[in-house]
Amino acid sequence: MKPTSVLALAAMLALAACSNETPAPVPSEDAATFAPPPPAASEPAAPTATPTAAPSGPVAAAAFPAAMLGRWGLVPADCTSQRGDNKGMITVSAREIRFYESVARIDKVKDSSENRMRATLAYDGEGMQWSRDAQFEVKSGAGQLVLQEYGDDAVPGPRTYTRCK
Repeated sequence: MKPTSVLALAAMLALAACSNETPAPVPSEDAATFAPPPPAASEPAAPTATPTAAPSGPVAAAAFPAAMLGRWGLVPADCTSQRGDNKGMITVSAREIRFYESVARIDKVKDSSENRMRATLAYDGEGMQWSRDAQFEVKSGAGQLVLQEYGDDAVPGPRTYTRCK
């Protein structure tokens, strides 16, 4: 093999190692000349996504219904305590619920009406973060808010809160 062929072969192999393209075939020892490989054909462009129409019908708002807003207590003392021991009180605002030592923010609304909402909530409290599927329902005549959580580590059974006055 000629010294110039060896140098050309070494240069081609060095370039091929840095390239994403498939290396060109190595010329045989008795090849008198080295022809550069033909340029790679450009790949066809990936098809672009066709925009889809927005979903029709009402989309549930990512906010708690107005009937749920306010302060609620598990027991009457939760609403009246001045000592900070009202561990069963919750405060519901448009986008979050404040518990005694945690805050739950709406992550994804699954279903919502004037008196009922099912959503995935993102919790943050005591240095931890978790997510929970929950349903809230207001019993208007009784002034109650019923909370039911779902999942392996959820509090079992519904919790019934009474609106604080």
